[in-house]
Amino acid sequence: MKAGLKVLLLFFLSAGCLVSLAQGAPGANSALTGIWNISGTRGVDDQVPFLALSFAVVGDTVYGRGQMTVHRSNCKSGMGAGFGVRGKVAEDGTFQVTGTIPETTSSSLQFSLRGAVPKAGERNWKGDATIEGVPARPTDCVFRFSRDFVATAYPSLSGTYTGTITGRDLGTDLNVSLQLAQERVAAGHESSQSDESSNPPDQTPPSDELSRSSEPYMPLNATISVNGNRYFTSKAVTAAAHWVQGARVNADGFTLVFPTEDGSTIQMFGFYTDISGLTLEVMYQKLTSVDLKPEIGSVGSGKLTRQ
Repeated sequence: MKAGLKVLLLFFLSAGCLVSLAQGAPGANSALTGIWNISGTRGVDDQVPFLALSFAVVGDTVYGRGQMTVHRSNCKSGMGAGFGVRGKVAEDGTFQVTGTIPETTSSSLQFSLRGAVPKAGERNWKGDATIEGVPARPTDCVFRFSRDFVATAYPSLSGTYTGTITGRDLGTDLNVSLQLAQERVAAGHESSQSDESSNPPDQTPPSDELSRSSEPYMPLNATISVNGNRYFTSKAVTAAAHWVQGARVNADGFTLVFPTEDGSTIQMFGFYTDISGLTLEVMYQKLTSVDLKPEIGSVGSGKLTRQ
């Protein structure tokens, strides 16, 4: 269970650091800004490939974060990864975004998606997506995915979610109330903190991901109340935006960072379980105040329900 949870956590920690500087004004292409299901359902084997994207649009430029799970030919297992995309909207309202999906140190997959900006209020748009890679070694998996799709909008993350987080070593269940407010597009800038402090041990973000630290994004304001953790005696507000993907929308989910009263930090990663947006699956871990490493016995997970 711990190994699987660690893999899920790493999927979420796959992008550069951003800080909310200014609220973005709506534009002609702003209807594309949001969270979109492109294909499949996360965690459901017979609905793979799963692909979700969040877009932040400024003028005619599209910035995005993606999350995917696929089955690959000639492979014994599937693959899950987070990645970034970028592209332009043409005068006729069509757009294309591209990006690189990190796979191993010696190979990667190329992602391309084409579509059309929906009209204001529309929850669907059509497009096509292609993911392909050339094996770096003869023993590597061969993969190509190409599909037409109809994208469907997820609901805004804004709302109040409650539930219980459990973990074998937590000692007690944590009763959580999480309030989220999904904001309009904001600007980003380079972190004032070292990149090493923003990533889990032994994980260095790819250079193309670090270059995205100046990109616009959709920020999240969050407040959490936790019963069962002696370091949360009052509500905590999300902070430390220099952390990787902290306090913002990331594909179909989010990453949040909360300070605790003993000087340590709580990280919470979450995502929608399906297109209804009624339930979030979340992962929780406490980091030490000295070296920002996961604290032994501090990892848990659970589901939070929209109220």
